[in-house]
Amino acid sequence: MNLEETLYREDIELAPLSARFFAFLIDKNIIAFLLIVIYWDAFSQCQGNYSAIVALILKMIWQLIILNVIYETIFLFLYGGTLGKMLLKIRVVNVSVLDSPNFLCSLNRAVVKTISEHLGYIPYVFVFFSPFLQAFHDYTAQTIVIKNA
Repeated sequence: MNLEETLYREDIELAPLSARFFAFLIDKNIIAFLLIVIYWDAFSQCQGNYSAIVALILKMIWQLIILNVIYETIFLFLYGGTLGKMLLKIRVVNVSVLDSPNFLCSLNRAVVKTISEHLGYIPYVFVFFSPFLQAFHDYTAQTIVIKNA
């Protein structure tokens, strides 16, 4: 049985792109907030100087990348979605079992998604050509994003 028939039989709907986009924005704000909390002393020394803040963020780009991967991996593995996805009542499932992805699948998705973001979001274009609205990180991790029942 193919994926389309399985989704129909199980009465599962794909998450709309608008929900995925807003979940993405929520997650990016959460990660930014966490980064500011973790490095509050360094940010407070910038005293509102925009160029100093940008320079500080560029110095800690690896910490930001690692924080992003950890956040995505843990929430996806434990809950089937990040806080943004949970708020918008969508979740990520593995296409073969239609349940939350395992740890390696979650890690794969998080790493490829983070790399895609640093490639100018170009791999996100896949979503417009996929019948199951899969971005490149969904293809590599064998996942889809669905509405939470």
